[in-house]
Amino acid sequence: MGLQKEKKLKDGIYLSVTLKDEAIILKSKSTKIRGKIYIVGDKVRNVDLGCIVLQVENVLSDAVYVDSVAHVLTSNIQARSGIVDMNLYWIFENKVLDKKIKEFSILVDEKCLIKN
Repeated sequence: MGLQKEKKLKDGIYLSVTLKDEAIILKSKSTKIRGKIYIVGDKVRNVDLGCIVLQVENVLSDAVYVDSVAHVLTSNIQARSGIVDMNLYWIFENKVLDKKIKEFSILVDEKCLIKN
């Protein structure tokens, strides 16, 4: 893993995203970026990972997926003891980004992220 961003959210919730510093180009037309997310807070029970958007090169990600063999819905991830710690990947549809990621931002819709 390479680049990391941290964000303090409302109600004492902490979010951290760590990305691998190299993107994967898919069929010469889209980009996949792998990373890890860590969310912790007393009020964290269920989260909607679709409320976390990645911005790279001023381009916003189109979707986020759990990096797993099985398909996992990202709209209702259950926390364990107030913690979500998962490997994810973000897809940038029809957007080919530089393979070497130098900088990124995370945009969070706090109203939809935490579900109780």
